[in-house]
Amino acid sequence: MKRFKILCMAFVLLLATSLFASEAPIRISAGKTYNQFSEKYYPQVVVTSISDSVTIKNVIVNKGNCKYDKTDYFSTSYGVKTKKMFPKKLVYGKELKITVLRCNILRVDVETNQGDWSVEFK
Repeated sequence: MKRFKILCMAFVLLLATSLFASEAPIRISAGKTYNQFSEKYYPQVVVTSISDSVTIKNVIVNKGNCKYDKTDYFSTSYGVKTKKMFPKKLVYGKELKITVLRCNILRVDVETNQGDWSVEFK
């Protein structure tokens, strides 16, 4: 009887955690991108919104041990302009791409307005 109670409590706990677990509003992937000027491939993190709207507050690569430029560069008719990368609002299907140098991407943590999400790569 005691085993039955323990099994029932474990089942209820498992059911409760699955009911209250929220689904990530983003998809995090890692790959490589080719730079035509250096003619080399570099590691790249891609954060894709799978929510109608999500704001990316920060992206941390390899627990902060992998640095990247947190500045957006874009061309205008007056030359190149810059702005801070974060916060960055993404709508469904839009991506944020981050290229890192001299790093093997093992872990990515993304802070959003809907919670923090992490992915580990092997």
